Amino acid sequence: MGVTDVFLLVFSGVVAVSTLIYAYLTWRLVGETRRMREVQTEPKISVFIELNEHMDSLIDLVIRNDGQGPAYDVQFTFNGDPTYFGDDRPVDQLPVIRNGLTYLAPNQTFRFVLGGFIGEAFHNAIQKPWSINVVCESQTKNRAGIPIL
Repeated sequence: MGVTDVFLLVFSGVVAVSTLIYAYLTWRLVGETRRMREVQTEPKISVFIELNEHMDSLIDLVIRNDGQGPAYDVQFTFNGDPTYFGDDRPVDQLPVIRNGLTYLAPNQTFRFVLGGFIGEAFHNAIQKPWSINVVCESQTKNRAGIPIL
């Protein structure tokens, strides 16, 4: 076995090891790309309270899909005192909270006027905050729960 044969054997070994390393790195990159694509098409549901756009003395419950993907079969679970704003508008009895949503498109927003947020309502909200959990399905059929509020 000559020097040329040893050189060719070592070179072939280096090429084989390099090919295996590149194959492994490519496999990892494909997996990461798949995960990134799924994350980019996942819904991101936000449920929050903010001042009414037209009257500062009123509070709205806002439900929005901030994600880039649609949300299907959106279900809400409400925990807390639903009567902060009076018995005529209990939050847990809003049709959207009670029945959920079939579909929530990307950047789609729903607003519901809850009432005035002054005095006792404000004090109760600070002492016993609400908790709303959201469960929805993405277009990749992943079902995920999102604790909110």
